[in-house]
Parts: sequence; C-alpha cells; structure tokens
Amino acid sequence: MSTLQSGTAISGACLGLSVRPEEMLSVIHHRRKTNLPNKTSKFKGVSWDSHRGRWRAVIQVARKQITIGRFDDEIDAARARDQKAIEIFGQFADLNFGVA
Repeated sequence: MSTLQSGTAISGACLGLSVRPEEMLSVIHHRRKTNLPNKTSKFKGVSWDSHRGRWRAVIQVARKQITIGRFDDEIDAARARDQKAIEIFGQFADLNFGVA
C-alpha cells in the first residue's frame, strides 16, 4: 500500500512533492483565515482600531470607504454609522438598529 492510500502522505507526483495530511490542513486553515474579512464588531461598518484603541465607524459610498469617526463605545460607533447611512441613502439605508 502506498503512503497516499494509507493516508500518511498526499503526493504531488508531477512535482515530486510529498506532503503529510496535517501539513495540508494547516495550509487550508491559513488560506481560509486570510480570505476572511477582519470582523471585530457585530455591527455593520464598525471595527476596532487597534492602533488608536477606539472603535472606527465607516461607510461604503460609490466603492469608496468613508471614515465617519472613532468612538470609545462600539454602540456609539454603530449609531453614528446608521445616522450617516440615513443621511446618504435615506429610506434605502441598511441600518444596524432599524428605523431611527
């Protein structure tokens, strides 16, 4: 039985490579992790700014990201983002807290 059949190696025969399954899982996990957006808040448009130690509120408009501001409280940042969304998109705004 080959190492491929026994599950001890995954072979890249055309390249002459041999990789153990646990190494492949590590690579797959790393790739999945790097493809995910960095979500640090449960609210749309809010993320933690680790350099400044505050919550950052942003909104996308015409493929451009606009920074609304930085806040000490995550909920304040989400409310500011909602307020800006209403100002820009009116009744079509996608809000964190529903109708203001």
